[in-house]
Amino acid sequence: MLKVLLAFSFQLSALSVISASCYPTWAETEAPKLTQGAQKAVYDAQQLIKKQDYSKAEQVILKFIEEHPQKPHYLVEFTLANALCHGRQK
Repeated sequence: MLKVLLAFSFQLSALSVISASCYPTWAETEAPKLTQGAQKAVYDAQQLIKKQDYSKAEQVILKFIEEHPQKPHYLVEFTLANALCHGRQK
C-alpha cells in the first residue's frame, strides 16, 4: 500500500510541475484595461449591431481608432470585426 501511495504522490508532483511550466498564472495574463472612451465606442457600436446597422457600427469604431492611434484594445478590434463580418453577410 505504501508503494502505491508513493507512486501516486510522485505522479501528482510531476503533473503539477508540468502544468505549472506549461500554463501561465492568471496574474501574469491580466487583460489590459478598457478606457472610458473605448468602453463608449464599443458599447455604441454593439447597440448599432443589435439594430443591424453594421455600417454605422463600423464607422463608430473606425472613428475611435482614428482619434486614438495607439494600439486599440482587443475588444475594440473584436467589435470592428463583428460589424464587418455581419455587414458582409447582408
